[in-house]
This record gives sequence, C-alpha cells and structure tokens, in this order.
Amino acid sequence: MHGWRSEMDGSGHRRLTSAPLLVWNELLAAEAKQNGVPNTRSIGAPFLYLIDLLGRGSLRTPPGRGTLCFPYHSAGELRVDRNHRRFVEHVEATETGPFTASLFYQDINRPGFRDPFDEAGWRIVCCGTRDDPLFLFRLYAEILSHEVVLADQLGSSIWYAGALGRRIRIVPATPTMSRSGENEELTDFVSTFPMLHGAGLDQRAARDEAYIQLGYSSMLNPTDLSGILGWNSSKRFYASVLGKVIDHRRAPGARGGKDL
Repeated sequence: MHGWRSEMDGSGHRRLTSAPLLVWNELLAAEAKQNGVPNTRSIGAPFLYLIDLLGRGSLRTPPGRGTLCFPYHSAGELRVDRNHRRFVEHVEATETGPFTASLFYQDINRPGFRDPFDEAGWRIVCCGTRDDPLFLFRLYAEILSHEVVLADQLGSSIWYAGALGRRIRIVPATPTMSRSGENEELTDFVSTFPMLHGAGLDQRAARDEAYIQLGYSSMLNPTDLSGILGWNSSKRFYASVLGKVIDHRRAPGARGGKDL
C-alpha cells in the first residue's frame, strides 16, 4: 500500500503468495483473511513511524495556524474534474486563514489548475513525487504548521492530519475523474464516515479514528519491521534486481510515477 484504502480492492489476486501482503491496519487484514487472501499482515502506515521517529505524539504537537487543503489529485491518465473556485469560496466562508493548497506534482503545472488558488491569494505548495525520500517529511511539516486540514475526498492526508492532532473535515461534493473524455465516479464516503463531513472531527476524535485507519496497534518494533520487510536478508538484493527489470521494461522513473 502506498496510500490509505477503505477495502482490499481486489488485492486477493496474488501471483506470489509466499511473500507477505503488507497492509496498514487490522481492518484490512481481517477482510483479507475473511476473503481467503493468504499471508496478509498489518504493520501500520509509514507515516506513523515518521511521527514516532520525530517524537510528535498527536496530543503533544504545537498548535498550528490557518487551514491546509488537499484538492483531490490526478492519477496517471485520470484527471480531476472539480470547480476549484467553488471549493475556494466554501473553504474561505467556513474556515480561518491563512490558507494553503497542497497540490499533487502532476497537477501543479497543469494549465489553469492552480489559477483559482493563485487568484484567491492562497499559498501553494507541492510535497514532491512519491519516490522522493523527503516527501513524507514535507507533508508532515505542512500539516504540523496548520490548525485545520481539509480535503474534497477522503484519503491518506486526512488521516495523517488526524494522527497529528489536527481538526479534519471533508468539504461537500465529491469530485469526479475523467479519462479520455469519460467520467469516472469516485467513492462517496459520506455514509461510511459521516463524522468527517459537516463539522468534521476535533483533535482527539480525529486522532482516535486516524490511529485505527493508519494501523497504530499494528506497528512493529525496528527489529521485527526490518525482518518482515526483508531489509536484513537476500530479499533486498532480489528487490533491487526486480526494480531494474521493471525500469527496463517501462519508462525510466515509472516506479516513482515520473512517466505519468
């Protein structure tokens, strides 16, 4: 998993069942077991380990200032269809500034995508590509410097903010995605997570739910984590070889999303 998901999404179709399928939380591990998906293990989200590493428990974090927003991002050939001017108007009418928009690397330079945020005088940031070793550090710093974190679609960033003790909320109207002129509806989480819509969750409630979704109870100690990830075995060598094979078959940088 490189991001939060609410369910397994077909991950039961596995070619190599001798290798563990690593998920973030016990909910997904239980679903996998119920559906007969073999060798699945929950280990907690990487972001939780970063919080632990930097020593910032959610109820001991310093207060932030203003509102950080995560407009839903593109993905490969999929492009976001969203009226961002209405998004900006809604946020400014319901939250306190200063305002920051964190844009995905595929979107920040797309013609017109950032215009509504620029016109409103918002600060705009980009945390980098998904293979950037500093990506999560930048994301951590941005969340920690704000008081409230919003998004127009539930995803990893909202749970990260909850784990850092920020008030979190999903703004109305789920965005849509388009590919080659055809719209694709995104999952509407209103019925699954109604508490995130409307007023959202305060700091303590946000932390409690984020810990469940990010798998706090599944976190491993350094020795066990290194073991299951294969950092101290020949698996590391074979993973390096496999990476080179993937790079050869696909465009350079494909694993990091740079070919998209």
